[in-house]
Amino acid sequence: CLNADSGKLLWEHRYNIFTSDVPAHRIAWSSPAVDPASGNVFAISGNGLLMSLSREGKLLWERSLAEEFGMWTTHGGRMSSPIVDGNQVIVSGLTFSWGQYAGGAHRFISFDKSSGQILWVSAPEGRPTDTIYANPFVATVNGVRMFFSGGSDGAMHALKANTGEPVWNWLVSKRGL
Repeated sequence: CLNADSGKLLWEHRYNIFTSDVPAHRIAWSSPAVDPASGNVFAISGNGLLMSLSREGKLLWERSLAEEFGMWTTHGGRMSSPIVDGNQVIVSGLTFSWGQYAGGAHRFISFDKSSGQILWVSAPEGRPTDTIYANPFVATVNGVRMFFSGGSDGAMHALKANTGEPVWNWLVSKRGL
């Protein structure tokens, strides 16, 4: 964290890269997100480590999505920037896991921004052909809070932001957006 006026370092948080084959020169293509209500910072690393930091830089919670969901993280992290909406922070990435999350899919995962607990997981896509780096967008449409994101299947997806329920998708490309 840098002072916006002087550029002086205010704080930093270091973490190890593990469970990933991300080349050292291609780390962390996603940008951190700041919660306007609390000032907390949410970042997802190149190896799928989702972190919540206070405005003072104290680690509040973290989740290893590579370990929990088998998130695939090579070449720059293969995930979009987190987005904060209400009480949640939403991230996405290609996952290859087990149980109900078995099989490769691009999944959108919502976490409670205060505790890091999972609120919902949604996999509205067809078979992933690529990764995505498209930043998501949240808006209220016809009274419904909606989450929009490009997908690894080449489609644009709209989900209900509070539940992850798919509303519509539109095929835009033959490869990921």
